Amino acid sequence: MRAKHSLLLVLFILLSVVGYTEDSVNNDIKNTIKILMTKSGYLDEFMDEMKILYKNPKFAVELLIQELHVVNDKRYDGGSIEEPKSKPDTYHVIVCIRSLRHLTGKNFFAPTKRKITDERRRGHLYLDDETERVIPFFMTHMSTCMVFIAPKDAQQSIINQWKEWYKKEGQTYDYEKNRIDITDVGKYLR
Repeated sequence: MRAKHSLLLVLFILLSVVGYTEDSVNNDIKNTIKILMTKSGYLDEFMDEMKILYKNPKFAVELLIQELHVVNDKRYDGGSIEEPKSKPDTYHVIVCIRSLRHLTGKNFFAPTKRKITDERRRGHLYLDDETERVIPFFMTHMSTCMVFIAPKDAQQSIINQWKEWYKKEGQTYDYEKNRIDITDVGKYLR
């Protein structure tokens, strides 16, 4: 009888430690997502944070998707240190999308009914996917670090796609197998 109680006590302690560890990791992820929003946007500043998100990518992805919303800006200077301060809402969503792309290896696209104005013509060239005739939430022009953002109808459609994907596949998805290596700068920035 004593052995049974001892075994139950050990089992209880192990389950408590596992639960505490998961809660601790999840709290680290919540704090890390807040920290990501304070970074300048340069890749080398994100490496440590992404390693924390790796610990429970399913939870990180769920939180990041909850942060997504439509933004008003049409473009964003990704090379500017001041830009995150002047457009924090846009910066926040871009960092969330970049992190989602990195953690899942996925990137969603949507058509737009909105005519791209002349002001955005150059941006349109980088947003338009020639094979699908649809656009991502944003696309970065690599030589200038200028980020061109999709019109609001496409943004909303892409947000809905992230939510729907997570609802259907997020719990069973193989995050480790499908994630994008953060050192692959081209894939991370797009």
